[in-house]
Amino acid sequence: MSFLALTACTTRAVADEARTIARHDFLRPVSDDSALLLTTVGFRQGILLIDAGEVPVAGQQKSVTQVAAVESLDVSVRVVDWLALAVVADLQALVGSSEVALYGAASQVAGSLRFGPAFRLLRVEKLGLQMTVRPFYQATTGAIVDTSGLFPALRTRAAREASAAGPTPEEAVARAQRLEADLLRAAVTPVKRRAWGASLHAATAISPEVGLQLSYGLKLERLTASGFDLDLRTTPEATLFGLTHVLTGALSIDGHSHGVPLAAMAEVALAGASVRLDDASRASSFRATLLSGGGLYYTGRRSLQLGVHAAVETGLSPYVTPYGTTDVPRAYYGQFTLRAFFDD
Repeated sequence: MSFLALTACTTRAVADEARTIARHDFLRPVSDDSALLLTTVGFRQGILLIDAGEVPVAGQQKSVTQVAAVESLDVSVRVVDWLALAVVADLQALVGSSEVALYGAASQVAGSLRFGPAFRLLRVEKLGLQMTVRPFYQATTGAIVDTSGLFPALRTRAAREASAAGPTPEEAVARAQRLEADLLRAAVTPVKRRAWGASLHAATAISPEVGLQLSYGLKLERLTASGFDLDLRTTPEATLFGLTHVLTGALSIDGHSHGVPLAAMAEVALAGASVRLDDASRASSFRATLLSGGGLYYTGRRSLQLGVHAAVETGLSPYVTPYGTTDVPRAYYGQFTLRAFFDD
């Protein structure tokens, strides 16, 4: 065999093993990354609807709902067969989609960048198994918009102004301008988040048509919020420390080997978190959440993953609004995925 032919065969073998184990072509899950080390570029566009039920407002039942848009771009480069480098950029915005949610629940906007290496720990062809560890660092910058406390604080300020000596017209204009600026500062709280962690991934081919992917992730997070106190006119800084555990599973069934260019994938993600204030000795735990759903993907080309995913999340904490506490929310998620693979 010539040198060029040998090189081509070797290159093809390395490329094939990037996505394929025991003749099963694995898809990239929605809930987490994969045990496979790939050269890939992916774009994901998602929308989230949170339904928290209703609360009584002026003798009527008003719904509490929020919607979110999530944009994600990820790039991964396979350096050698045991090492890859990955970067994920996310942009998301969560806003109220009902009267009560617009006033009584906080809206959020955030952008994040996550990057880190991926190390292949083992690959056993006879067992159809590969395991990978992915350490990472993530930086997030955004803001929380909350107007629920503005009217009570405004009443307090108005009472204080009314008890003071009557201002001149010039002083009244200056106070009004200062109050307008204070209201804007009090409604928006800048937030910075820094996270470190790692995840362990396993992918195993049950048959050429069926594959299973599992992962466990641990994330340590530091969140700093700088809100403006409208009454005291100060900007205190609050720091939270969070610890999050995430378990995920994805089962894929691909009909490509039987001439059907479609694959279905069922996914679940179980997450639990605890948060501690900077000056607190004990942490507060959140309720565990469960995200479950499935997707349908086109697999007619090995270099392309194109499809849609839908999921439901349960276990969220109720919202505390000025009109009362909501029911336990339920979140509905949909995502469109367009991904190109360059190892084939």
